[in-house]
Amino acid sequence: MLPDFKILNPIELEKVEDFLKECFSSCNLYILNILKRERKEIDLKNIIFEVDLEKTNITEKDKIAEIYFSLEFFRKIEAYYTHMFDEKNKEFYKAISLQKNYDKNKANIFMNFMLEISCKFLIFHELGHVYNGHLSFLENEEYTDEDLKMLEWNADDFAATKILEMCAHPNIVTLINNLVKENIVLSLEHLGLLIFKAIAIVFCLSDIGYKERKEEKKHIPGRLRFFIVIINLIKIFDYLNYEKNKFCKCKLFNTCNNIINDIMDLCFHEEVPVNNFLNDCFDSKEWNQENNLEELNVENIKKTLKIEEKYKKESEKKLKKYTRMDAKLEIIN
Repeated sequence: MLPDFKILNPIELEKVEDFLKECFSSCNLYILNILKRERKEIDLKNIIFEVDLEKTNITEKDKIAEIYFSLEFFRKIEAYYTHMFDEKNKEFYKAISLQKNYDKNKANIFMNFMLEISCKFLIFHELGHVYNGHLSFLENEEYTDEDLKMLEWNADDFAATKILEMCAHPNIVTLINNLVKENIVLSLEHLGLLIFKAIAIVFCLSDIGYKERKEEKKHIPGRLRFFIVIINLIKIFDYLNYEKNKFCKCKLFNTCNNIINDIMDLCFHEEVPVNNFLNDCFDSKEWNQENNLEELNVENIKKTLKIEEKYKKESEKKLKKYTRMDAKLEIIN
Protein backbone atom coordinates (compact mmCIF):
# COMPACT_ATOMS: atom_id res chain seq x y z
CA MET A 1 0.00 0.00 0.00
CA LEU A 2 1.38 3.40 -0.98
CA PRO A 3 1.18 6.42 1.36
CA ASP A 4 -2.04 8.39 1.66
CA PHE A 5 -2.13 10.96 -1.14
CA LYS A 6 -3.21 13.67 1.31
CA ILE A 7 -0.30 13.32 3.75
CA LEU A 8 2.31 16.07 3.39
CA ASN A 9 4.58 17.61 5.96
CA PRO A 10 4.83 21.45 5.87
CA ILE A 11 8.10 21.47 3.92
CA GLU A 12 6.76 19.12 1.25
CA LEU A 13 3.54 21.10 1.00
CA GLU A 14 5.50 24.29 0.40
CA LYS A 15 7.45 22.60 -2.40
CA VAL A 16 4.24 21.33 -4.02
CA GLU A 17 2.67 24.78 -3.82
CA ASP A 18 5.78 26.34 -5.36
CA PHE A 19 5.81 23.78 -8.17
CA LEU A 20 2.11 24.21 -8.98
CA LYS A 21 2.28 28.01 -8.78
CA GLU A 22 5.24 27.94 -11.16
CA CYS A 23 3.21 25.79 -13.58
CA PHE A 24 0.30 28.21 -13.30
CA SER A 25 2.50 31.28 -13.83
CA SER A 26 4.03 29.70 -16.92
CA CYS A 27 0.62 28.84 -18.41
CA ASN A 28 -0.95 32.20 -17.59
CA LEU A 29 2.05 34.13 -18.89
CA TYR A 30 1.82 32.19 -22.15
CA ILE A 31 -1.79 33.35 -22.62
CA LEU A 32 -1.01 36.92 -21.54
CA ASN A 33 1.73 37.06 -24.17
CA ILE A 34 -0.80 36.00 -26.81
CA LEU A 35 -3.10 38.81 -25.69
CA LYS A 36 -0.16 41.22 -25.73
CA ARG A 37 0.65 40.28 -29.33
CA GLU A 38 -3.00 40.85 -30.21
CA ARG A 39 -2.82 44.21 -28.38
CA LYS A 40 -5.87 43.13 -26.47
CA GLU A 41 -6.74 44.78 -23.17
CA ILE A 42 -8.98 42.62 -21.01
CA ASP A 43 -11.30 43.38 -18.12
CA LEU A 44 -9.76 40.76 -15.85
CA LYS A 45 -8.05 42.32 -12.83
CA ASN A 46 -6.26 39.26 -11.52
CA ILE A 47 -6.19 35.46 -11.31
CA ILE A 48 -5.42 34.05 -7.88
CA PHE A 49 -4.02 30.51 -7.80
CA GLU A 50 -4.34 28.39 -4.67
CA VAL A 51 -3.83 24.75 -3.71
CA ASP A 52 -6.95 23.17 -2.20
CA LEU A 53 -6.96 19.96 -0.18
CA GLU A 54 -9.55 18.17 -2.29
CA LYS A 55 -11.09 19.94 -5.28
CA THR A 56 -9.96 21.60 -8.47
CA ASN A 57 -12.36 24.45 -9.02
CA ILE A 58 -12.67 28.00 -10.32
CA THR A 59 -14.65 31.06 -9.33
CA GLU A 60 -14.82 34.65 -10.55
CA LYS A 61 -16.17 37.75 -8.82
CA ASP A 62 -15.66 41.43 -9.61
CA LYS A 63 -13.27 40.53 -12.46
CA ILE A 64 -11.01 38.55 -10.11
CA ALA A 65 -10.77 34.83 -10.83
CA GLU A 66 -9.61 32.22 -8.32
CA ILE A 67 -8.32 28.81 -9.41
CA TYR A 68 -8.06 26.03 -6.85
CA PHE A 69 -5.87 23.02 -7.69
CA SER A 70 -6.56 19.76 -5.85
CA LEU A 71 -3.68 18.69 -3.63
CA GLU A 72 -5.20 15.22 -3.39
CA PHE A 73 -5.23 14.80 -7.17
CA PHE A 74 -1.71 16.18 -7.52
CA ARG A 75 -0.49 13.63 -4.99
CA LYS A 76 -2.22 10.88 -6.93
CA ILE A 77 -0.48 11.95 -10.17
CA GLU A 78 2.86 12.35 -8.40
CA ALA A 79 2.58 8.96 -6.68
CA TYR A 80 1.73 7.24 -9.96
CA TYR A 81 4.74 8.69 -11.78
CA THR A 82 7.05 7.94 -8.84
CA HIS A 83 5.82 4.34 -8.86
CA MET A 84 5.97 3.82 -12.63
CA PHE A 85 9.40 5.40 -13.14
CA ASP A 86 10.94 3.24 -10.41
CA GLU A 87 13.50 0.70 -11.56
CA LYS A 88 11.02 -2.07 -10.74
CA ASN A 89 8.92 -0.90 -13.69
CA LYS A 90 11.57 -0.98 -16.37
CA GLU A 91 9.08 -1.80 -19.12
CA PHE A 92 7.22 1.46 -18.53
CA TYR A 93 10.50 3.36 -18.72
CA LYS A 94 11.42 1.58 -21.96
CA ALA A 95 8.05 2.45 -23.50
CA ILE A 96 8.47 6.10 -22.52
CA SER A 97 12.15 6.52 -23.31
CA LEU A 98 12.30 4.22 -26.38
CA GLN A 99 15.60 2.99 -24.92
CA LYS A 100 16.66 -0.52 -23.98
CA ASN A 101 18.31 0.06 -20.61
CA TYR A 102 16.94 1.74 -17.48
CA ASP A 103 18.70 4.94 -16.41
CA LYS A 104 17.64 6.55 -13.13
CA ASN A 105 18.76 10.07 -14.04
CA LYS A 106 16.94 9.96 -17.35
CA ALA A 107 13.88 8.43 -15.69
CA ASN A 108 13.73 11.45 -13.37
CA ILE A 109 13.93 13.83 -16.33
CA PHE A 110 11.06 12.07 -18.09
CA MET A 111 9.05 11.85 -14.87
CA ASN A 112 9.40 15.54 -14.05
CA PHE A 113 8.54 16.58 -17.59
CA MET A 114 5.42 14.40 -17.73
CA LEU A 115 4.31 15.50 -14.26
CA GLU A 116 4.60 19.11 -15.41
CA ILE A 117 2.60 18.39 -18.58
CA SER A 118 -0.15 16.64 -16.60
CA CYS A 119 -0.49 19.61 -14.24
CA LYS A 120 -0.30 22.24 -16.97
CA PHE A 121 -3.04 20.52 -18.95
CA LEU A 122 -5.32 20.75 -15.91
CA ILE A 123 -4.36 24.39 -15.33
CA PHE A 124 -4.94 25.31 -18.99
CA HIS A 125 -8.39 23.70 -18.73
CA GLU A 126 -9.29 26.04 -15.86
CA LEU A 127 -7.74 29.02 -17.64
CA GLY A 128 -9.90 28.15 -20.63
CA HIS A 129 -12.94 28.76 -18.46
CA VAL A 130 -11.55 32.17 -17.48
CA TYR A 131 -10.27 33.48 -20.80
CA ASN A 132 -13.09 32.12 -22.95
CA GLY A 133 -15.63 33.80 -20.68
CA HIS A 134 -17.42 30.72 -19.37
CA LEU A 135 -17.98 32.06 -15.86
CA SER A 136 -19.39 35.35 -17.14
CA PHE A 137 -21.66 33.41 -19.49
CA LEU A 138 -23.00 31.28 -16.64
CA GLU A 139 -23.53 34.36 -14.48
CA ASN A 140 -25.45 36.33 -17.10
CA GLU A 141 -27.26 33.82 -19.32
CA GLU A 142 -29.81 31.09 -18.93
CA TYR A 143 -28.19 27.75 -19.68
CA THR A 144 -28.95 24.05 -19.99
CA ASP A 145 -27.07 20.89 -19.08
CA GLU A 146 -26.00 20.75 -22.73
CA ASP A 147 -24.49 24.22 -22.38
CA LEU A 148 -22.48 23.04 -19.36
CA LYS A 149 -21.14 20.12 -21.37
CA MET A 150 -20.23 22.44 -24.25
CA LEU A 151 -18.29 24.71 -21.90
CA GLU A 152 -16.31 21.76 -20.53
CA TRP A 153 -15.69 20.54 -24.08
CA ASN A 154 -14.44 24.01 -24.99
CA ALA A 155 -12.13 24.07 -21.95
CA ASP A 156 -10.72 20.68 -23.01
CA ASP A 157 -10.11 22.02 -26.52
CA PHE A 158 -8.47 25.13 -25.08
CA ALA A 159 -6.19 23.02 -22.86
CA ALA A 160 -5.26 20.60 -25.65
CA THR A 161 -4.44 23.44 -28.03
CA LYS A 162 -2.46 25.52 -25.57
CA ILE A 163 -0.41 22.68 -24.09
CA LEU A 164 0.68 21.62 -27.58
CA GLU A 165 1.33 25.19 -28.76
CA MET A 166 3.46 25.72 -25.67
CA CYS A 167 5.29 22.40 -25.37
CA ALA A 168 5.19 20.46 -28.67
CA HIS A 169 7.99 22.45 -30.22
CA PRO A 170 11.50 21.60 -31.46
CA ASN A 171 12.98 23.97 -28.87
CA ILE A 172 11.58 21.76 -26.10
CA VAL A 173 13.35 18.74 -27.60
CA THR A 174 16.61 20.71 -27.47
CA LEU A 175 15.90 21.97 -23.93
CA ILE A 176 15.31 18.50 -22.49
CA ASN A 177 18.31 17.01 -24.27
CA ASN A 178 20.53 19.83 -22.99
CA LEU A 179 19.57 18.94 -19.42
CA VAL A 180 21.38 15.62 -19.69
CA LYS A 181 23.75 16.58 -22.50
CA GLU A 182 22.59 13.77 -24.74
CA ASN A 183 19.64 13.03 -27.00
CA ILE A 184 17.06 11.37 -24.78
CA VAL A 185 14.07 12.89 -26.62
CA LEU A 186 14.64 11.38 -30.02
CA SER A 187 12.38 13.56 -32.13
CA LEU A 188 9.47 15.94 -32.13
CA GLU A 189 7.24 12.91 -32.59
CA HIS A 190 8.74 11.30 -29.46
CA LEU A 191 8.01 14.53 -27.57
CA GLY A 192 4.41 14.36 -28.78
CA LEU A 193 4.16 10.82 -27.47
CA LEU A 194 5.34 11.95 -24.01
CA ILE A 195 2.74 14.73 -23.97
CA PHE A 196 0.00 12.39 -25.16
CA LYS A 197 0.78 9.84 -22.46
CA ALA A 198 0.94 12.48 -19.73
CA ILE A 199 -2.55 13.72 -20.60
CA ALA A 200 -3.91 10.19 -21.01
CA ILE A 201 -2.64 9.40 -17.51
CA VAL A 202 -4.57 12.38 -16.11
CA PHE A 203 -7.82 11.04 -17.53
CA CYS A 204 -7.12 7.49 -16.37
CA LEU A 205 -6.36 8.72 -12.85
CA SER A 206 -9.70 10.57 -12.93
CA ASP A 207 -11.40 7.24 -12.22
CA ILE A 208 -12.75 6.41 -15.69
CA GLY A 209 -12.37 2.77 -14.68
CA TYR A 210 -13.80 3.10 -11.16
CA LYS A 211 -16.79 0.85 -10.60
CA GLU A 212 -18.75 3.30 -8.45
CA ARG A 213 -17.95 6.47 -10.39
CA LYS A 214 -20.85 8.89 -10.58
CA GLU A 215 -21.61 10.72 -13.80
CA GLU A 216 -21.22 14.49 -13.68
CA LYS A 217 -23.94 16.43 -15.45
CA LYS A 218 -21.48 19.05 -16.66
CA HIS A 219 -19.35 16.55 -18.62
CA ILE A 220 -20.05 14.15 -21.43
CA PRO A 221 -19.50 10.49 -20.35
CA GLY A 222 -15.94 10.06 -19.08
CA ARG A 223 -14.82 7.39 -21.52
CA LEU A 224 -16.11 9.36 -24.50
CA ARG A 225 -14.53 12.55 -23.19
CA PHE A 226 -11.16 10.79 -22.85
CA PHE A 227 -11.42 9.37 -26.36
CA ILE A 228 -12.34 12.75 -27.90
CA VAL A 229 -9.50 14.59 -26.15
CA ILE A 230 -6.95 12.05 -27.42
CA ILE A 231 -8.22 12.29 -31.00
CA ASN A 232 -8.11 16.08 -30.81
CA LEU A 233 -4.55 16.05 -29.45
CA ILE A 234 -3.42 14.10 -32.50
CA LYS A 235 -5.31 16.45 -34.85
CA ILE A 236 -3.83 19.53 -33.20
CA PHE A 237 -0.30 18.13 -33.17
CA ASP A 238 -0.48 17.40 -36.88
CA TYR A 239 -2.03 20.78 -37.62
CA LEU A 240 0.44 22.81 -35.59
CA ASN A 241 3.57 21.16 -36.61
CA TYR A 242 5.20 19.53 -38.87
CA GLU A 243 5.01 17.74 -42.10
CA LYS A 244 8.23 15.86 -41.39
CA ASN A 245 7.31 14.67 -37.91
CA LYS A 246 3.59 14.00 -37.93
CA PHE A 247 2.08 12.33 -34.87
CA CYS A 248 0.59 9.87 -37.31
CA LYS A 249 -1.02 6.49 -36.87
CA CYS A 250 1.59 4.57 -38.85
CA LYS A 251 4.38 5.59 -36.48
CA LEU A 252 2.43 5.78 -33.24
CA PHE A 253 0.50 2.56 -33.42
CA ASN A 254 1.30 -1.02 -34.27
CA THR A 255 -0.95 -1.09 -37.33
CA CYS A 256 -2.23 1.41 -39.85
CA ASN A 257 -5.60 -0.20 -40.54
CA ASN A 258 -7.97 1.91 -38.49
CA ILE A 259 -6.80 4.92 -36.51
CA ILE A 260 -9.97 5.05 -34.39
CA ASN A 261 -9.53 1.46 -33.21
CA ASP A 262 -5.83 2.08 -32.66
CA ILE A 263 -6.56 5.08 -30.46
CA MET A 264 -9.13 3.12 -28.48
CA ASP A 265 -6.61 0.34 -27.91
CA LEU A 266 -3.99 2.84 -26.81
CA CYS A 267 -6.46 4.51 -24.42
CA PHE A 268 -7.20 1.16 -22.80
CA HIS A 269 -3.49 0.37 -22.69
CA GLU A 270 -2.83 3.54 -20.67
CA GLU A 271 -5.69 2.70 -18.32
CA VAL A 272 -4.50 -0.80 -17.35
CA PRO A 273 -1.40 0.19 -15.31
CA VAL A 274 -3.31 3.10 -13.75
CA ASN A 275 -6.12 0.80 -12.60
CA ASN A 276 -3.60 -1.72 -11.26
CA PHE A 277 -1.83 1.05 -9.37
CA LEU A 278 -5.07 2.36 -7.82
CA ASN A 279 -6.21 -1.13 -6.84
CA ASP A 280 -2.85 -1.71 -5.13
CA CYS A 281 -3.04 1.64 -3.35
CA PHE A 282 -6.47 1.03 -1.92
CA ASP A 283 -6.28 -2.78 -1.61
CA SER A 284 -9.25 -2.94 -3.94
CA LYS A 285 -10.59 -4.45 -7.15
CA GLU A 286 -12.87 -1.50 -7.92
CA TRP A 287 -10.79 -0.17 -10.86
CA ASN A 288 -11.05 -2.09 -14.11
CA GLN A 289 -11.07 -1.27 -17.82
CA GLU A 290 -14.29 -3.25 -18.15
CA ASN A 291 -16.16 -0.81 -15.89
CA ASN A 292 -18.38 1.97 -17.28
CA LEU A 293 -18.34 0.60 -20.82
CA GLU A 294 -22.00 1.61 -21.13
CA GLU A 295 -20.65 5.12 -21.63
CA LEU A 296 -19.57 3.96 -25.09
CA ASN A 297 -22.97 2.58 -26.08
CA VAL A 298 -24.89 3.80 -29.12
CA GLU A 299 -27.26 5.99 -27.11
CA ASN A 300 -24.45 7.89 -25.41
CA ILE A 301 -22.53 8.26 -28.66
CA LYS A 302 -25.63 9.72 -30.36
CA LYS A 303 -26.16 12.17 -27.48
CA THR A 304 -22.51 13.19 -27.61
CA LEU A 305 -22.60 13.71 -31.38
CA LYS A 306 -25.65 15.92 -30.92
CA ILE A 307 -23.81 17.99 -28.31
CA GLU A 308 -20.76 18.17 -30.58
CA GLU A 309 -22.85 19.48 -33.47
CA LYS A 310 -24.41 22.11 -31.24
CA TYR A 311 -21.02 22.97 -29.75
CA LYS A 312 -19.45 23.62 -33.14
CA LYS A 313 -22.41 25.65 -34.37
CA GLU A 314 -23.33 27.68 -31.29
CA SER A 315 -20.40 28.02 -28.88
CA GLU A 316 -18.58 30.85 -30.58
CA LYS A 317 -21.76 32.89 -30.96
CA LYS A 318 -22.84 32.28 -27.35
CA LEU A 319 -19.46 33.19 -25.91
CA LYS A 320 -18.56 36.02 -28.28
CA LYS A 321 -19.44 38.87 -25.91
CA TYR A 322 -17.81 37.16 -22.93
CA THR A 323 -14.55 35.76 -24.30
CA ARG A 324 -11.37 37.65 -23.45
CA MET A 325 -9.48 36.21 -26.43
CA ASP A 326 -9.49 37.88 -29.84
CA ALA A 327 -8.50 34.66 -31.53
CA LYS A 328 -11.18 32.23 -32.68
CA LEU A 329 -12.36 30.02 -29.84
CA GLU A 330 -10.67 26.62 -29.80
CA ILE A 331 -13.29 24.44 -31.46
CA ILE A 332 -11.61 21.41 -32.98
CA ASN A 333 -13.00 20.20 -36.29
